[in-house]
Amino acid sequence: MKKPYSKNEKVVQYVELLSSNPAVTIMLSFAAVIVLGSVLFLFPFTAKDGHGLSVINALFESTSAVCVTGLIVVDTVTHFNFIGQFILLILIQTGGLGIMILSFFTLYVMRRQVSINDKIFLSTILSEEDSGQLFDALKTIIITTFVIESCGAIFLLIGLIPKLGFSLQIIWYAIFHSVSGFCNAGFALFPDSLESFTNNPVIILSIALLIILGSLGFGTITNIKAWFFSWKNRKKYKETKRVKLSLNTQIVLLGTGVLIFGGALVLYGLEYTNALKNLPTWQQYLAAFFQSITMRTAGFSSITYEHLHTGTYLFLCILMFIGAASGGTGGGIKINTLSIILAAFTSFLHGEKKVHLHKYEIDYNKVIEAFLVLTTAIAIIGVGTIILCFTEQFSLIKVLFEIVSAMGTVGVSSGITSHLSMVGRIVVIIIMFWGRIGVLTMLSVASIREDPVKFSWPRADISIG
Repeated sequence: MKKPYSKNEKVVQYVELLSSNPAVTIMLSFAAVIVLGSVLFLFPFTAKDGHGLSVINALFESTSAVCVTGLIVVDTVTHFNFIGQFILLILIQTGGLGIMILSFFTLYVMRRQVSINDKIFLSTILSEEDSGQLFDALKTIIITTFVIESCGAIFLLIGLIPKLGFSLQIIWYAIFHSVSGFCNAGFALFPDSLESFTNNPVIILSIALLIILGSLGFGTITNIKAWFFSWKNRKKYKETKRVKLSLNTQIVLLGTGVLIFGGALVLYGLEYTNALKNLPTWQQYLAAFFQSITMRTAGFSSITYEHLHTGTYLFLCILMFIGAASGGTGGGIKINTLSIILAAFTSFLHGEKKVHLHKYEIDYNKVIEAFLVLTTAIAIIGVGTIILCFTEQFSLIKVLFEIVSAMGTVGVSSGITSHLSMVGRIVVIIIMFWGRIGVLTMLSVASIREDPVKFSWPRADISIG
């Protein structure tokens, strides 16, 4: 007869199972960089006034940077000197790309051998299902990232020079905001974010394009690039050999377009007599368009959020909750997840037993994962909102706005972030970390995958509704 496991044996088994889970590596890697950034922000050499941040504020700023959120408890411009801003930028870039992507790319350059487990781990970060193509994907990601950010910096420099002149500081501003834009971080080196540039279409549209490209996801960008060159050289290839846009790419492009233009129309309709009323008509359109883009993922602001209508706050919460595309630098439950959920509802209403989307059948496990992401995100937002309602003295809508912004790693605020209590800041830190790591990744960390059960439980009928 088999002896039952002792408590120590169960602990050892649990640790072994955790260490074999790739998601643990993701969590620990992000946590390690956050801690490193926090320690650096404690030192006085990062601050203009020669005083480092407190432990909780340093942890908050570092988490916000690595999780590419953008919520701040100290003013980035007035507190951090160049060294502090440079550290902030490195944290943003590291968080945007994914820590282990950079280290594995280094291994690839050095021609080292990478194990199957490491390939699966990389697939988890990149949302890349074909692990055999991981190294090509890594190379493409690194090159594409720096090409896009370099081009973005050039366009931002063109937009900044007429207003601020040419200097090394302006070059730094262009580089910083290009990286912050592409990584969907939302950190800005101007006191009012981008509100003073509402009348500068070069700046606004450059940042908007960087945000969109970052939010699409690297897989989507690669597929679009391959499709474009295939279409351009279509005379050389037979129909069967041409690259086609994948279902994932089609969903992302359609969803992004609907959310951007639909969101802009709704925002304009809600705020043209309020937050937008003092702007010329063309600037109202530009501001609504930009806010529709930045509210889903980035967190830059071209308008003030403190005096919006309650209905506008709720609509912006919906945009932040949906977020970017899977594999991109943004947060939220993701456009792909929402598409599967809507497809499941449609199939259910039509009486279909299987979920179909664009004439494709969606795997049952993907449907379960999508609803798992949805319900877990709602639960986290609910718990966070309830806690802050007890610990803070702000209205429910402003607390909800703050929590959804943290969960979606967006980084916009109604102005309450720097006034949060220590408990409130800790709650927001945890939610930012959760939002960046991803619900599925965090759940897989806590799960123990045991051997499959060799029997079936009896079925039961439970009433619903």
